Amino acid sequence: MSNSTYRPCLSPHHSLARRQFVGDLCAGGAAVASGISLFSHPAGAAQLAANGRSVVVIFLGGGISQFESWDPKTHLETGGPFKSIPTSVPGIHISELLPHTATRMHQMALVRSISTDLDDHGLATNIIRCGRTTRTATEYPELGAAIARGLERTDFPLPGHIRTMP
Repeated sequence: MSNSTYRPCLSPHHSLARRQFVGDLCAGGAAVASGISLFSHPAGAAQLAANGRSVVVIFLGGGISQFESWDPKTHLETGGPFKSIPTSVPGIHISELLPHTATRMHQMALVRSISTDLDDHGLATNIIRCGRTTRTATEYPELGAAIARGLERTDFPLPGHIRTMP
């Protein structure tokens, strides 16, 4: 089923369709991935490396509920038991369970929406992580691995990319 034929219910409790969320997240990932082209340019890669910056990609496939973390809906009956708190970015609220993160939100990018034309969550997840529906890790690396390669630091003892699975 593609987005062009998908129609979410009209309930205010479901105003954001899951497929719309996944597709918009993919679009955000594509936007980040387009920034990876900086790494192919020696001056861009050197500038990023000189700044000593790091990128942490948190992909919660089957992780904690968005209502208890990044997108609390305390005003809705289905929103979860925790309150939302303001962050260092005006207008952005996250769960009260993340108070330190809230103070550092101005240093983060928060993607709350994504969609793909796929109705298969496994394939959609691959698109989000590596830009392809099927892949081999060496041919099409994940977004985190590509970013880590561009920000590689020889003086840093930890790996640039770690992927964990539940």
